[in-house]
Amino acid sequence: MTDLQMFMPMATFVGTLAAVVIGFLYNNSRITDLRTDMNNRFTDINNRFSDFNNRFGDFEKMFDAKLARLEEMMLHKFAELDDRLIRIESRLGLRE
Repeated sequence: MTDLQMFMPMATFVGTLAAVVIGFLYNNSRITDLRTDMNNRFTDINNRFSDFNNRFGDFEKMFDAKLARLEEMMLHKFAELDDRLIRIESRLGLRE
């Protein structure tokens, strides 16, 4: 056997192994790129939901303020009606 006959099987094995390793490393870098891209997208979606939460929080504060103002106005109106009713009852002698 000559040196070339011994070198050829070993060279093909090393060449195949090198091609597999290069493919593996390239694929691994692409997976890392994909993971980074997906993390960025999920971060963007989380920011959007955070913005929606802030908007709903602001809406809730505004709604609570309007509801409190309405409640205060209604209590004032009921107090006025109660005073009117007391005066009418006292004029008609229905109140003792």
